[in-house]
Amino acid sequence: MMRRTALAFGLFGALLLSRMELPQDAPKPQDPVKAAEAAAVPVPKPGPEHALFAEDVGTWDFKNTMHFEPGKPPSVMKGVYTTSVMPGGLWTFSDWKATDGSFHGHLVLGWDARAKKYRGTWVDSWTATPFSVEGTWDAEKRVMTSSIRGVDATGNPTEMIETVEYVSPKVRKATFRMEVPELGKIVIMESESTRR
Repeated sequence: MMRRTALAFGLFGALLLSRMELPQDAPKPQDPVKAAEAAAVPVPKPGPEHALFAEDVGTWDFKNTMHFEPGKPPSVMKGVYTTSVMPGGLWTFSDWKATDGSFHGHLVLGWDARAKKYRGTWVDSWTATPFSVEGTWDAEKRVMTSSIRGVDATGNPTEMIETVEYVSPKVRKATFRMEVPELGKIVIMESESTRR
């Protein structure tokens, strides 16, 4: 979009220059197409950090064990998610669906070269506001640790820390922790995913 806009402005500017009366010894304006292409912003290319995305592409079965109330049995949700990489290789899209249809979530994730972090947005059918995701990758441990921030159902700011262990090419294990008043930092969900 930015490249097209830059091209359009460049062509418009070149057209204006070509209509102006120039002194005989003045240099002729540059070809309008070449001028517009020179002014266009280059499209970013994937870097080494984007290579991690290829490991997540595919269809996965998940089992989430959710600890909503301390001292009570956990709730279990099973489902499927698919992850794909956007053309150009800069972003991934993950679409999550519970088997019983009770939940649907969507994650968009990419690498922010300026911040040197993975960043994205999570939305789902259980929340009314988006959650921001900001993560780091530990290549030696093969663990992605992310801060997930948003607003809870009561309207208060909330933060979860997600740790995803890349156990093997076909297995991911995630743990979600949250600071809860009077209880401290507790595990609110554990998730295991297996690639089909």
